[in-house]
Amino acid sequence: MHSAVDIIISSFLNRQPAEKQDRLLRFLPDSKREKVQQLIPVSRAAESEDDTYEKMVERVHWSWFLPTLKSYSLPEQSMFLAVLNIQAAQALAAEIPCKFGKTEITALGRSYLKQVLLDSLVGPHGGILPINFLPASPLNKILNLSKSQIINLIDLAAMHDLAVEIRQIVETKILKKIYSFLTEEQRRFLKLMAAKHEVGLPSKIGLDRWDGNEDTLRHLLHKKGLARLGIALSGQNPSLSWHVCHLLDIGRGSALFKLCEREGSGPAVETSVRQIEELLEFEL
Repeated sequence: MHSAVDIIISSFLNRQPAEKQDRLLRFLPDSKREKVQQLIPVSRAAESEDDTYEKMVERVHWSWFLPTLKSYSLPEQSMFLAVLNIQAAQALAAEIPCKFGKTEITALGRSYLKQVLLDSLVGPHGGILPINFLPASPLNKILNLSKSQIINLIDLAAMHDLAVEIRQIVETKILKKIYSFLTEEQRRFLKLMAAKHEVGLPSKIGLDRWDGNEDTLRHLLHKKGLARLGIALSGQNPSLSWHVCHLLDIGRGSALFKLCEREGSGPAVETSVRQIEELLEFEL
């Protein structure tokens, strides 16, 4: 896996004329030059030059900033809230709780406060690539989704596992109950997956221990879908995983973060990547 620095250097050089590239490469040590030259092209899905580290703060779900803000005084909290978008600021103000009002902050001050918030998530040395520097991947499309759409993707991903496990249920009453608790979209996708006769991953959903409660079933399915997305992301650049996790609330995002670290390569990863890619083409 290439470092964030190598990818950024490669991206910068790729945008320069060939003659200038050659001149600049001479300044790099032989080992670094070889790494940079071997890098795959970065994704052009989000080409904006304005996609800086400061912009990354605006994409993070507000709940990730709550632990940091709670360590500051009320006046300081108000200053941090002033540099966030109105929805995030209002949600944080209600959760802390603290008063949220208009606070005049200079451009330099806003930049500094956003950097403090970002450093609280990634550390002062960074290491997370902005979206427009991510290596090309079909899973980069996840970053175009909203939080609710990603949650929907997770719930639909679990239909792959449900399609396998539901074949072992022979009691019609239980089957009808399961189907009644699914959304119309889940039922539609489950029907497509059942027709494929896929082989499931080793761990099961646990329907044999299901208590028949709707909320329990939804929790089991969501947990399984989260695991499948985690396996898919485990073979991707760590920065992609970071961005996806931080689009979600801190609870789901932290759980997904841990799941992303479990695999890395192999048939399970390849299968999960293909399935998530197919889901991204599905109408979420």
